[in-house]
Amino acid sequence: MDEVKQAQDDVSIISLADRPSDSGSRLSQFKLSRYGTIMGLFVLIGIFSAFKGSTFFTTANGLTILDQASLLGVVAGGLTICLVLNEFDLSIGYSATLGGVVATQWLNKPFNIGEAILVALVAGLLVGFINGILVAYGRVNAFIATLGTGAIVYGIILAITGGTAVQVSNLSFDIFGQQKLWSIPIPVIISAVILAILWFFLNRTEPGRRIDAVGGNPEAARLSGVRVGRSRMLAFMISGVCAAAAGVVLASQLGAGYSDAGSTYLLQAFTACFLGAVTLREGEFHIVGTAVGVVIMGVAFNGLAQLGVATYWQNIAQGGILIIAVGISTVSGRISLKRMFRRPARL
Repeated sequence: MDEVKQAQDDVSIISLADRPSDSGSRLSQFKLSRYGTIMGLFVLIGIFSAFKGSTFFTTANGLTILDQASLLGVVAGGLTICLVLNEFDLSIGYSATLGGVVATQWLNKPFNIGEAILVALVAGLLVGFINGILVAYGRVNAFIATLGTGAIVYGIILAITGGTAVQVSNLSFDIFGQQKLWSIPIPVIISAVILAILWFFLNRTEPGRRIDAVGGNPEAARLSGVRVGRSRMLAFMISGVCAAAAGVVLASQLGAGYSDAGSTYLLQAFTACFLGAVTLREGEFHIVGTAVGVVIMGVAFNGLAQLGVATYWQNIAQGGILIIAVGISTVSGRISLKRMFRRPARL
């Protein structure tokens, strides 16, 4: 009798949880958790347009926002691949700087533009390879490994530059950062192409699916025949190459390779990725979400700059956005996990 009563109580609890009166509340929570960031983007656009409509809500400023956020999109896109694996890459800012410095240094040898870019990308690939070796096979915590690698890379950068800017001698190099195609800035096109490739890789290729599987459950992926270490190495290498590519375009924009040019991308990239993790999905990193996060960051900083807000307030806002995004991502992930376990099994 006690077992029967317990079963009845369990049924009552389940029925209460699934009452029609609660369905509206659950639907609202679902929409807010998945579309809240997109709603927030439109709210930001509305607020800035209300105050600076003549300069903010224009096609020219829209292209400016995309141009300013394009390199962040490249760095954050590569970082997303690592975050899908639940790994951190804290060397991306240094890898971006290294890419720009190496490209400009090799242009002054002189080498042609294609060779200089190739060497810069290989440099970023090498940084990612070292990170992957340390994390995947050396069993070093990704936080420590990439932080240490970043410090080493920064030392190499200072050795190459001597702490001074490396000016670009080849004026044709500005095509990647300062020219336009069909009125669209080249960096925007480069960013869109790289993000599209990353999306296709993660969602439509076997190595990308393996990375996603390892991020979901490394042990289950290993038992299924997935080489977990190889997937981790590949993710870090992609992150390094993307950061170096962003550094090359940044050097083209600036006309020189600076020893601290990519340092700002670390915090911004993590912020964009965590904003993306609560966009369209619940606490899951994905390329489309990261792209939305990048646009939100671009709109926010452009709008604040037009309002004349001091730079330090922009930094404060960025840190606040990161904390909020991480908090929401964590809560959304827990909610999603609870739903998975509460969902009745189908026999």
